[in-house]
Amino acid sequence: MVAVREFSWEEISAPDFGNPAGQAWQQAVTQVEEQLRTKLHVEVLPERMRKALELVRADAVTLHADGSASVQSGKQTYTLAPDCICGDAKHRTELCKHSLAIELHRRALAVSNFFLYLIIDYASVVIIYA
Repeated sequence: MVAVREFSWEEISAPDFGNPAGQAWQQAVTQVEEQLRTKLHVEVLPERMRKALELVRADAVTLHADGSASVQSGKQTYTLAPDCICGDAKHRTELCKHSLAIELHRRALAVSNFFLYLIIDYASVVIIYA
């Protein structure tokens, strides 16, 4: 499935245009959130899950080529290779928000799975999501 949207130069130059790739990412995260609520049969996600989604939405998760990941949480950066070293991860049996954020980030990547092409001509820019 391919979605195509054409933008005029006036739209692109408007201060409130936004970043189409960023918008697509936020839509993917929202879709993951909806899938979670459906799977858990809840309208409001548990606090730890909500906090993890906030980290994903804030672009606080970075996946590294070596398979590790890092999460910027407040002023602290947690590197998970593979486990988190935060207090919650050490003292609870549940996954911490950092571990959850990485998993949710990966799910959002799978949902979005898009390529962004900018085809520029003199009249417009076409954004293609594949």
